[in-house]
Amino acid sequence: KGQFIGIIGHSGAGKSTLADILSGLLEPTGGAILVDGRPLHKEVLAAWRAQLGFVSQRPYLFDGTVAENIAFAVDERHVDLAKVEQCCKLAGIMDFLSALPDRLHSVIGERGNQLSGGQAQRIAIARALYNDPQVLIFDEATSALDDMTEKKIRETIVALSGHRTIIIIAHRLKTVEDCDGLIWLRQGRVVEVGPPGRILPRYMADEGSEDQYPHV
Repeated sequence: KGQFIGIIGHSGAGKSTLADILSGLLEPTGGAILVDGRPLHKEVLAAWRAQLGFVSQRPYLFDGTVAENIAFAVDERHVDLAKVEQCCKLAGIMDFLSALPDRLHSVIGERGNQLSGGQAQRIAIARALYNDPQVLIFDEATSALDDMTEKKIRETIVALSGHRTIIIIAHRLKTVEDCDGLIWLRQGRVVEVGPPGRILPRYMADEGSEDQYPHV
């Protein structure tokens, strides 16, 4: 609890599958997921999911306002706008939000087609924070962002760590360099678990990466 854990591995290693298992979207075919030492059975899935915030590679956005999408509500009368704005600040949205004609009340279009990929991803991160989850899972959540925005979101994620459990799946290795620990996957199996300072040099030496990561 409260740790900042990164999951690394090349495409097809099983990173997203592991995230889906951890979030209860997939049931493991062997072994078990333990929460506080207890198996994650179907009877407790709803309670577990209520504690989760999940940001996927391709977030779903609907043809509503920014506020409605963050609160995941179809009626702004049921939205806590102060809470939405706080989540926007945490997710680094305020810079482009101020440029929108109606700010939080601006309609973003079907699947967020009025936004850039990075803007849509940051709205998804703000949504994940809206219900103040105890566990946050980021599945390649910064993959669509430019370097400057990715750095801002990474700083936000690091600031959130310690207050809640954070699990981040990343292809960019710099995204996980501040983690407490890393899980290295290859072809659906765990290769090694340990601190970034030990894992990243071994990962680079054994598997290489498209990411330009400095030697540790």
